[in-house]
Amino acid sequence: MLEIIGPMVFGRHQERCRELVRIVRGARGAAFSWDDVYADTASQGIVDDIMADVAQQFTDFKKQRDRFIGLVNDAMPASGNGTGAGKPFDKKDFSALMKALYASLGKEFSATGGEDRLSERYGAEKLARIKGFLGELDEG
Repeated sequence: MLEIIGPMVFGRHQERCRELVRIVRGARGAAFSWDDVYADTASQGIVDDIMADVAQQFTDFKKQRDRFIGLVNDAMPASGNGTGAGKPFDKKDFSALMKALYASLGKEFSATGGEDRLSERYGAEKLARIKGFLGELDEG
C-alpha cells in the first residue's frame, strides 16, 4: 500500500495500527492475541480509512489498476495453484481482491443511512471517488 498512498499517509495509518495494538495489548496483558486486534471495531475502521485513501489514487482507473497488477506481478512469483504452471495476477484477480478489501465500505454504502455516515466521515469529494472506484470494479 505504501507504493499507492505514499509514505506520509501510510505512516499515519501505520501509527494508528501501532496505537491500537498498544491499547489492546495493554487491556489483555498476557492473554493478548492478534485475534483481539482483528476483532476490535477500530481495526475495521482503520482498514476502511486506508481503502478510502487508496481509492483516491485511482483517478485513471485502468492506468492505476494496471500499475497495481504490475507491482504485484513484479513482487510475487506467479501462483501455480498446485498445477506447476504459473498464472500471473490479472484484472480478474485485481477485481476480486479489491472487492474483498472494500466489502466493509460496500456494506456501509447499502446500509440505511450508510452513505450519509460515510459522507460525514470522508467528505463528499472523497466519497465520490470511493463510489467511482467501486463502480469501476463492477464494470471490470
